[in-house]
Amino acid sequence: MHIVFRADASLTIGHGHVMRCASLAQALRAQGADCSFVCASHAGHLNTYLRDQGFDVRALDHTLSDARHNAESLLPNWQDDARATIDAIQHLSVDWLVVDHYGLDQAWEMALSPHVSQLMVIDDLANRAHHCDLLLDANPGRLANDYASLTPPGCRVLAGPHYALIRHEISQSRTDTPRPRHQHAPLKVLLTLGGVDKNNVTSQVLSALNQFDSDAPLDIQVVMGLHAPWLTQVSEMAHSMRWPTQVAHNPSHFVRLMCTHDIAIGAAGTSALERCCLGLPSINLVLAANQRLSAQALHASHAAALVELQDGWENALHQQLRALQQDAPRQAMHIACSHITDGAGTARVAREMLHA
Repeated sequence: MHIVFRADASLTIGHGHVMRCASLAQALRAQGADCSFVCASHAGHLNTYLRDQGFDVRALDHTLSDARHNAESLLPNWQDDARATIDAIQHLSVDWLVVDHYGLDQAWEMALSPHVSQLMVIDDLANRAHHCDLLLDANPGRLANDYASLTPPGCRVLAGPHYALIRHEISQSRTDTPRPRHQHAPLKVLLTLGGVDKNNVTSQVLSALNQFDSDAPLDIQVVMGLHAPWLTQVSEMAHSMRWPTQVAHNPSHFVRLMCTHDIAIGAAGTSALERCCLGLPSINLVLAANQRLSAQALHASHAAALVELQDGWENALHQQLRALQQDAPRQAMHIACSHITDGAGTARVAREMLHA
C-alpha cells in the first residue's frame, strides 16, 4: 500500500501539520505501508527532517506570495497546487492521499480524487466543505456531527482525542504512576511553545515568570524548536532570570523532559494532547484561533489550565502557577489529563486506513 501526505511546514504555519502526519506515517510504515510526502519548500520547511526519517519527499517550489492574505495557507492558489501535486504523484499508485492543510478544501480534493484510490483529510476547523472518504479531527470537544454538512455521504469521521496522532515515543512513555515531587524542591516548569513560536511568546512568558513572586522557587527549562527564529534572544534572556533557566534547542531527549518536569506551559495544539498522554499538568496558551476549541475543552475537563493572551494575562498565569505549586491540584490535573487520550490514537487511525 502506498500512502501520500500533502502537508506543509514553515516559519508562518509552524510544524504541527507535518509532525502529526509524520506520526501517522511512521505507524503506517510499521505495518508495511510505503509513505511519501508532498511539501512546499517554504522557509522553515521540514523536508530534510522527513528525509532523515526515511521518507520519500517530493518538494513543491511554491512562491511565498500570500495571494489570499491568509497567513496559514501560503499557497499561490489551489489550482496551481493541485496541478503541482498531481505532477508529483503521477508515477505513483496512490492508495491513500492524506491532506492536512488549512488552505485546501473540497475543490482541491475533487481535483485530486481521480488520481488516487481514497482520500483522507486531517482538519481542526470544521469551517469548510471536504470531498473525502475519511476525515480526522482529534480536537477535544469535537464531534463527528460537526462535519455532517461538510462531508459527502459515506465519509467516515474520526472525531475527538481518542484518535489523537500521538508520536510513538510518547505513547510508549505513558505511565499511570503519579508524578512525585519532594516537598521543598523547586517546581520544575517546562516551557515549550511549538517548533517555531513566530511571535516570540516564549520571551513574553519568561518576562512574566521573572515577575512571579513566590517563596517557593521555580526551575525553568525552555525548549525551542528546530527553526526557532528567537533562539538567541531567548538564550540571552535566560541568563538574567531570577529563577534558574536552561534553554534546549531541538533536543533529542524532549520526551524525557516532559516525563521529568512537574508542569508545562505550552501551546494548545497537538502538543497539548501529547502532554495529556504523559499526564503532564499544563497551563495552555492559545497561540492561534484553531487551538481555542481544544484549549477550552481541556480546561472544562480540568485537564489543563487556560490562559488567553489578552490584557492581564500575566496575572492569570501567576494565579495558575500558584495553584499548581500545590500538590493536590497538580495531582488532580495529572489524573484528569491522563484520561483525555491513551496514546493509541495513531494506531487506531492507521487501522482505519489499512482495513478500509
